[in-house]
Amino acid sequence: AVETGHSLDLRDIVVMAPDIQQYAPFISGVFDDIQHAIADRSLRSSNHSFDAFLRFIRLTQGRFGWQEVMDLLSQTEVYQGFGLTETDVELISHWVANTQIRWGKSAAHKKELNLPESAENTWQAGLERLLMGYAVGTEDDFFAGIFPYRDIEGSSALALGGLHDFLQLLFTASSKLAKSYTLQEWAKHLLDYAELLFPAESIEAAAQQAEKLQMNEIFLQLSEEFAAVHNQPVPLAVILAWLEGRVEEIKSSNGFLRGQLTFCSMLPMRSIPFKVIALLGMNEGEFPHIDHHLTFDLL
Repeated sequence: AVETGHSLDLRDIVVMAPDIQQYAPFISGVFDDIQHAIADRSLRSSNHSFDAFLRFIRLTQGRFGWQEVMDLLSQTEVYQGFGLTETDVELISHWVANTQIRWGKSAAHKKELNLPESAENTWQAGLERLLMGYAVGTEDDFFAGIFPYRDIEGSSALALGGLHDFLQLLFTASSKLAKSYTLQEWAKHLLDYAELLFPAESIEAAAQQAEKLQMNEIFLQLSEEFAAVHNQPVPLAVILAWLEGRVEEIKSSNGFLRGQLTFCSMLPMRSIPFKVIALLGMNEGEFPHIDHHLTFDLL
C-alpha cells in the first residue's frame, strides 16, 4: 500500500474494536500467514496454563467423564508435565476406548454419588487392567480378579506411567479440595497443585514461565490481601468463583506496539501512533460501552 508516496508497513496499521477478544479466533484464522498480535484479551484467553489449571480444579469435583479427563490431558501444558508426548496422549486415548472407561474415579466414588457401588467402566478399574497387562504380559485369563489388558510393553510403559501419575494427582486433589479452608490455606494448596500440574523442570518456553508466574501472583492475593479481613474457612466453590472472575477481569496488553499488524480493544486514554486505524464491531450498545461495577461487591 502507498500513502502520500511512502510505503505502509504492518506496524503502521491497527484494527480496534470495543472488545477485541470476541474476534480473536477469527483473527487467528484469517491472518494466520500474516505477522500480527492481539492485545487486551482476558487472562482466560491469553494464559493457557491458567485456563488449564481452572479446568483441572473443576474436574476434581466432577464425575470424571472420560472426555473431560482426556481433553485436559491433551493440552500441551499438561501432558508435558508428566513426561508425555502428543503420540503418548493418542495412545492413551486408544487405551481408554478399548478398556471401556466411561466415568467415575472408582466404585467408592459412585457410592458417594448415591449410585450402585460398581467398579465397571471407572478410571480405577481401567488403570488396574492396564497395569496388570504390563505386569503379566498377554495372559487371557483373570489374574488376581483383574482381566489384564494386552499390548502394553516396551516404551509404551512410559506413557502408562504418565497416565498413572496424572490420575493419582486428580484423585488426590479431588479428596483434598473437597474440604473448606481459610484463604491462606487455599493459597498454599493452589500453589502446591500448580507446581504439581506444571513442574518447573517441564517448562522450557519463557512464555509458559511467565504464565505460571502470573498465575501464582493471583493465588498469593488470597493470602496477602484478603486473608487479613477474612479468616473463616470457605469451600472450593467460593474460591473457584473468585478465580473465574479474576481471569475474565484482568486484561493483558501484551501484543500492543510489537511492530506487527495490531488488533486491540478501544481503551480510553490510549496512545495510538498508527497511520491507518480500522474500526471493527461498532454496534449499537457496544460503543460507547461503560463497565458498571457493582457497588456492593467488596472484592
